[in-house]
Amino acid sequence: MFPCSPIPGRRGTVLMLALAAVVFAHGQPDARSCGRDWLHRYASQPAPDYFVPAVFELSRTDYFNMPNRVLIGLGFFSSLFRQNPDYIDSWLYYSRMLPEQERRLIISALWMAGHPKGEEYLRLYADRIVGPDTAAKLEKLLAEDTSSSPRPQVAGLATLYVRWGEYLASGDEELLYPILEALANDSEVSARDRWWLACTAAQHERVLALCEEEAATAPPALRDAMQLVVKARSGRSLGG
Repeated sequence: MFPCSPIPGRRGTVLMLALAAVVFAHGQPDARSCGRDWLHRYASQPAPDYFVPAVFELSRTDYFNMPNRVLIGLGFFSSLFRQNPDYIDSWLYYSRMLPEQERRLIISALWMAGHPKGEEYLRLYADRIVGPDTAAKLEKLLAEDTSSSPRPQVAGLATLYVRWGEYLASGDEELLYPILEALANDSEVSARDRWWLACTAAQHERVLALCEEEAATAPPALRDAMQLVVKARSGRSLGG
């Protein structure tokens, strides 16, 4: 299974970027939808039976038209696959009718979840969709994996987005605290990304309540991130 704790390293970085390259394609601006509500509220209102219509709605509105949302999707769907193994065959059956971009996302997340079919499908799509150099790198990285070694995740900005996707699917506060710590690390995360993630986190009542309750007594790194989330909810600018 894909580990919950980050394992930094160049190999993990290359692999995550390869996954993003396999998935990402340009799209049009997205619109709010029931699919988006399903994704953002899943931790508090789990609804695995709604997977198919929600994913098709997310696809229809081009929700995954930005690389950061692709990474969030990778974390979200891989967590769903781990939580709901009995649903996977049905989800894959209907996902084959999705457009290319979302099929690649589902397959990449399936691999991240450690499902036996994930590696086979990921190789197929890497070979068909991306350039030969990226496909060759991905093939080499997959070949180095063994059943006795954990699959890597990259530290830094990509992990931050993947972790947020995992949190959206699980609501696990053990994921939330490392996310907030990373959010405060301005040496690895740009001001733009920090503010975007803070604004996104501030839309979730559980996250906002935790930040408001604990900011005053939290360690400095966590305190800065929690205050940023609270500031985001108030609508003030990053410099305000």
